[in-house]
Amino acid sequence: MFVKVRVENEALTDNIKASINVSRNILTLRNPCTSKDTCSPYILELIRGSYRIEMWGAGKKMNASHGGSGYNRGKLRVESSMKLYCYIGKVGDNWNYGTQCYHNNAGASTDIRLLGGNWDSTEGLRSRIMVTGGSGQGGGLNAWNSGDPYPGPAGGLTGFKGGNINSGSGGNGATQIGGSGFGVAYGILPGGNGYYAGYNGYCSNGVAGSGGGSSFISGHPKCDAVDQDGNHTGLAVHYSGISFSNTIMLDGLSFLPLPTGGNSYGYKGNGVIRITALDYETAFRITASNKFTAVFIIIFSKVDSN
Repeated sequence: MFVKVRVENEALTDNIKASINVSRNILTLRNPCTSKDTCSPYILELIRGSYRIEMWGAGKKMNASHGGSGYNRGKLRVESSMKLYCYIGKVGDNWNYGTQCYHNNAGASTDIRLLGGNWDSTEGLRSRIMVTGGSGQGGGLNAWNSGDPYPGPAGGLTGFKGGNINSGSGGNGATQIGGSGFGVAYGILPGGNGYYAGYNGYCSNGVAGSGGGSSFISGHPKCDAVDQDGNHTGLAVHYSGISFSNTIMLDGLSFLPLPTGGNSYGYKGNGVIRITALDYETAFRITASNKFTAVFIIIFSKVDSN
């Protein structure tokens, strides 16, 4: 019985080895990319069983009160096998869309989807079954005012507004049905990416931070899934029928668990996906590579017959 994890970019073979960690029954995936042009999602092939999936978006915090990405968690039951594509965002990189205004960086989203390809492909974005939003970015014009204006923290169902500490103005957070783009952020000082990206801030005189991206979990209450044509259904479950149970969705102002242990109000750093195989107690890693693909095969020993 095994799980395969791979990337289809030979240039990332060495980097991916430092981006994957296995500890007993827990698999942790971090962004494997060396640049926005040398990048790839992880391709995860799950065997039959139950898995707890945790996800952090990419986030930036100006202080304890402002900024930060969110956290999602859910249990996924796989009845036969399932192939998933894991796109893990970074801060200040426009792959899975974070970007930069002067020195202040927005957070890219982290997501799991059913279709691969370019991160911003329409079909791929519609196939996302879990998305954790990234924080917006501050609009500071130099290194001395980076905390004013501040980035909007990521959602939750709805992202938070960015702003200027003095005036409170800034880009609005994204929602379940709208934002500056569906899984793509555009323009100068764009919002944090997410299910929808947050609205832009202002990157000139009268500077204000951008809004945080929204999050989505198939099956989570009050989420609004799209169909294969991109139309909102008003239903929480993805068009594929795949959904998570025991879901938790925490926004970038919440006291949430960190991937390295401990807790914090919001998450600061690059995105992370952590997968716990609930039916297995130990895991061992075997690695191999060829001209086209780096392959990591995770061997699990079984706990029960689920």
